[in-house]
Amino acid sequence: MLVRACVLTLGWILQAFAATVTWPSANSRYDELEEVYYQDAGYRGAQFSTLFTPCSDDNALALRMGFHDMVGHNVSDSANLVGGIDSSLRYELNHTNNVFSFNAHYFYYTNFANQRASVADLQALGLVHGVALCNGPTIPYRAGRLDALSANPSYAFLPSDVADPIHELIGNFSLMGFNQSEFISVIACAHTIGGVEHDEHPLIVSAAENKLMFDSTNLIFDDLIVSQYVSGQSVDPLVVGPTSFDVDFRIFSSDGNVTIKQMNSPEAFASRCTDMLAKVLNSVPTTSVLTDVLVPYEVKPSHVGYDFVDGVLTFLGEIRVRTTEEAVDSVSIISSDSGETISATAISNGNATGGFPVETFQFYSFAKAINKTAVSAYSVNVTYSNGTSILFDNNEALFPIEPRVFYSQSSSCLATNDVMNWTATIVAAVSNDLVTNPVHLIFTQGVRDSVPTFPVVNLQAETITMSKVASQNLSSSFTLYSATVTINAWTQNQATFDISVGGVNDSFHKLTDLVGQNCAATNNVLYWNITYVQTDLGSYVPGGARRVIGVNGVWPVDAVYANLGDTLQIRVANQLDVPTSLHFFGIHQTGSPQYDGVPYVTQCPIPSGNSFTYTVFLNQSGTFWIEGDYMGQSVDGLRVPLIVRSTGDVKYNNDFIVRLTDWYSDEYPDLFAQFSSNLNPLGTLPTPGAILANEQSNSSLPFITGETYMVRLISMASQIAMNIAIDGHNMTIVEVDGVSIQPYEVTSLAIAPSQRLGVLVTAVDDTNTTLVNYAMRISQRMKGADSDGTEVVSGQLTTYLVISYAVDNPLGQSVDTSEGGGIVIIYNDTVLPSLEPLIDTDVLIPTQQILLDASVLMMADGSSHGTFNDIAYIRPAVPSLMTALSMPSDALKANLEVYGIDTNPFLLDDGVTELVISNNNAVEYAFHLHGHSFQVIAVAALPYASSEIVEPQTGPPSRDTIHIPANYYAVVRFENENPGVWLFHGTTTFLRDSGFSATLIETPTAINITFDADFAQTCAASGIPFTGNAAGNALLNMTGLQDEVL
Repeated sequence: MLVRACVLTLGWILQAFAATVTWPSANSRYDELEEVYYQDAGYRGAQFSTLFTPCSDDNALALRMGFHDMVGHNVSDSANLVGGIDSSLRYELNHTNNVFSFNAHYFYYTNFANQRASVADLQALGLVHGVALCNGPTIPYRAGRLDALSANPSYAFLPSDVADPIHELIGNFSLMGFNQSEFISVIACAHTIGGVEHDEHPLIVSAAENKLMFDSTNLIFDDLIVSQYVSGQSVDPLVVGPTSFDVDFRIFSSDGNVTIKQMNSPEAFASRCTDMLAKVLNSVPTTSVLTDVLVPYEVKPSHVGYDFVDGVLTFLGEIRVRTTEEAVDSVSIISSDSGETISATAISNGNATGGFPVETFQFYSFAKAINKTAVSAYSVNVTYSNGTSILFDNNEALFPIEPRVFYSQSSSCLATNDVMNWTATIVAAVSNDLVTNPVHLIFTQGVRDSVPTFPVVNLQAETITMSKVASQNLSSSFTLYSATVTINAWTQNQATFDISVGGVNDSFHKLTDLVGQNCAATNNVLYWNITYVQTDLGSYVPGGARRVIGVNGVWPVDAVYANLGDTLQIRVANQLDVPTSLHFFGIHQTGSPQYDGVPYVTQCPIPSGNSFTYTVFLNQSGTFWIEGDYMGQSVDGLRVPLIVRSTGDVKYNNDFIVRLTDWYSDEYPDLFAQFSSNLNPLGTLPTPGAILANEQSNSSLPFITGETYMVRLISMASQIAMNIAIDGHNMTIVEVDGVSIQPYEVTSLAIAPSQRLGVLVTAVDDTNTTLVNYAMRISQRMKGADSDGTEVVSGQLTTYLVISYAVDNPLGQSVDTSEGGGIVIIYNDTVLPSLEPLIDTDVLIPTQQILLDASVLMMADGSSHGTFNDIAYIRPAVPSLMTALSMPSDALKANLEVYGIDTNPFLLDDGVTELVISNNNAVEYAFHLHGHSFQVIAVAALPYASSEIVEPQTGPPSRDTIHIPANYYAVVRFENENPGVWLFHGTTTFLRDSGFSATLIETPTAINITFDADFAQTCAASGIPFTGNAAGNALLNMTGLQDEVL
């Protein structure tokens, strides 16, 4: 390392020299864990600390996990150490001493595991985080632990009877390498945070007590566990509890209290615990070789390599520079081959932080086309903000880079599908002087083992011979090779790959770098800053000047367009003063229920000032929409069309979107407060001031004579069902809620809140007369349909949208926009069972039936609520999907009690579900099912009688939102082939938010997903538990269950 123009203190320079580690490390695990540890938040942040921030019971559990995993360590044969921190605890969860909910933590650690980051190393890092983020000391951390592939045969913890003599415990810990004083210290350090719970130790803690803490500062790592014991004021249940279980007392006093008194000060306690917990973490089998204590690199390459940019060989990547002591002005790369200097540019928002104490970094990117001499090694020159310039030459080793064999990320891709068995096509570029050698792809991915309480992910490597790519569009210096591999998408985070040709290697690339780079598809990344926007719709709309919710300061928000097979990512930054979330109406989220966007069902709401990324695999085509799903935010404007196109779509000249909404002068929280008040015992819904078409009162669609248009009708209304007719034009329905049907021509139709209809409209072709403009008439429905599916309805609220052939043309005389204008309805959902789907299907045969009586009821407090079977939905303390995943056994996953009886839960088997929804109201309502489309078998007048159902001869069309007239019922069926937790609810927003919902727990034992770090971080920021039952507790402890609807 060379120093130029030095104006820094000698101490800082010496520190920079001393801290510099040679890259890459001799032990590759060092480099990977260094990133997870120190590159935690911000740009390329691993976000490993999310689970432990703020300090919670998760921190105590992480501390306890390290202790419980270590106790299998055996030092009796110093040449062949066995057990220790090796994650064998994953296979020992049925041991009587392991009653804690360790499986949820292992699930979390698995998200970060790969070829260079073992679960054991991550578990050890979890202990470091768990202690430090509870105000404890920083435990020196080393990497290098290997994962055990089975239970430890020497596993021994406490004797089977904890009342056995203390010398047995001392003897056990002696085998682990801990003398009596060290044994006492470890127990004290392990018991300074957390406590003992009734569910785990019912003989120690009563049900009434529920949980007893080890000391009075439950979530602070301090010496109170010791000082309270020494002063005779201990609250530790293992000290002052039942005599037969006072194990802490017997341990602490086993040496006459000598050790415990030596620890009786904050300084002595912190020092001793630092040493003892480091010894716990460093207790490893002989097969594990630990690195030095991790310190951050001063300068570290990130994703540096070669690729072809527009066919030109390019040296590119990023450099991470440590900025903890000093900010950076500029960074450049100097090639050792040519001496050329390559300037790097600071990445906007390219800051990262992490570690204890916190380190900071800045990323710089570069790209340089290679004309003659490739770069095989380089150094990095950093100029700091005070003028000092340091040339980092990697301790005179330079930073190496292999220019002859490299992975071409721009040519590689990932093909996703809805069954989550994905394929990746990996492309490698090989210098022509090496092509006489076979080109190998070594692909490593996680494979799940089935153990009693936790699906363990172990790594398996496969060597594949790559094939020459048929079409070569590069310089003659390189040849492209490719290979396609099958990936289990559930373990995509663990997948890495190397390329090897004749002993020349390009190693350790992560599959996650390809997520979104779809084969024959597009990765659509949208950055949505959700904000308030002031709007004014003019004097024609009552209350038209008001605040709404928009995106990036704009309202209404432009529609989102994508193609079938694309991946849509929306990176949300919540700039509101309340939480938010997004639901993708009609998208099934097959295999990824965590992105369904329903607060307290599949995720925690995104708090104000926080971010969250939705990743949606678009495996359906058609008309959908994105709604703000938190507390009626769609009513306040957060509503956006989503159109997914397919090459198989019906043919038309152009398509138009018609957004159908109802408008209120007041904001939804105020409206909902009025509705849910006990001063509104009849449950009268707030009255909208207007119906809008495309968020306006006078919008138009430009038609050209003779052309055919796809008009996508999307009802984003909060409560109003609408009747629609176009003067002088028929409509041909070809799509219902994203599902194609055989063309069905109508002159008018009905659409309910949240429904979508795709209709083809052919423009008039009359060249012999002067064209007039026409109106699409839209009016509020006021009653249900007659039994034959037709009706005459007078609209209370009306609007129209002009079908414009020429701007100056008059409206045709047939237009009737008065409030009494009548429309004869030809199509509504009573007609749907008689229609035909575009693709022939069989009628589904149900294996289970669920009866849902839908009613609006007045509660004891005088307020009105939407109910199913007289139950108003009450949100749980833990999102229901997270409850399903955190339950430690199949029996508990399938036990509806853990989801909270007031979430109205129903367990779905792996067959076909028939829902019978009875609308016991004098008003028509619509109902929406998440995660599925259903066949509509029947819509008829109450009462329901199964004997009167006439089964269709062929499979009827499917949709996801059913419109049921007043005092009618509907029978719908769907296949239970999308494991997850899904909501079924009324689409009248005020009633939905008052409890008009049921929770469908679909084959919970088959839910097999990985949560991104965003999920735990969002829950932590919301103060919502990430694991546990509906009450936020373990197992069947439902103490403190929510009792309010909102």
